[in-house]
Amino acid sequence: MNKSTNSWQITERPILKLRPDPTQPRSGAKKYALEDMTESISAGGLIHPIEIDEHNVIVTGELRWMAARQAGLKTIPCRVISGLSQDERLQRQLIENLQRHDMAPSQIATALKRLSGQGMSNVTIGKLLGKNHTWVSDHLAVLDVPQSLRSGIDNGKIALRIAKKVGGAPAHTQKELIKKIIDQEMTHDETRDLTSAIDRKPEATKKILAINMSEPGAHRKLQKLAPDNRTISRDSVEVGTAFLSLMADLNRFLSKHAPSELAPLYIPRVKTILPRLIAELSEWNRELN
Repeated sequence: MNKSTNSWQITERPILKLRPDPTQPRSGAKKYALEDMTESISAGGLIHPIEIDEHNVIVTGELRWMAARQAGLKTIPCRVISGLSQDERLQRQLIENLQRHDMAPSQIATALKRLSGQGMSNVTIGKLLGKNHTWVSDHLAVLDVPQSLRSGIDNGKIALRIAKKVGGAPAHTQKELIKKIIDQEMTHDETRDLTSAIDRKPEATKKILAINMSEPGAHRKLQKLAPDNRTISRDSVEVGTAFLSLMADLNRFLSKHAPSELAPLYIPRVKTILPRLIAELSEWNRELN
């Protein structure tokens, strides 16, 4: 990252002499945010100065500048920062947008790509923005998926983390996979299970994609088509634990009653417990086979 020595001062500048930065990472402003800020500035003025460079180009605060114009202000307070490098300008803009405004994930991804292109690692970028490296990599993955999926992520219909899973899927399955995610409103976990199954058994892709992930038993169907030994092992432990819990429950019940009391009491109780026990054991057997 390029280093530069910069200085700043606060001054009042004519609002019409200021101009936006064409490289600003956030494109456009949400109408409600601009209206709310215009109303606030009309009532109390602009409290926090915007940042500009020595050429009157806005560094941060473009939304406040737009709102001040709509509110009819002639001049606004500006912090004039001289000697900003392009790296520093982008960093300041991205940090402010993340802290104060809603940016579409694809806009964030594009800005992050610019930072990574300057030789910054995901870890370094994350520390700079107050995020972790996973947040950075999840956003960067948005740039690797088709536009149809990117649009769904930007408008909030598809979870951001799904992008990385779809981006890693074979190219010839992505179109059908994206349609399935949108049509069935699949969660990240469902998408992960589906793409993992395709990875394990690519020859069964067509059958795997035919599974409705929102229906009961979908996970079991995936396991049958593309077994995951780790999942089977985990499920076996869970079923075994449930089995032991049921047996302990039965043992506690029996130990509380003397033999003379047992006959009229144990039958209804055991009738309640045994079906659960049989169901658990049957499920365990199916998973193991």
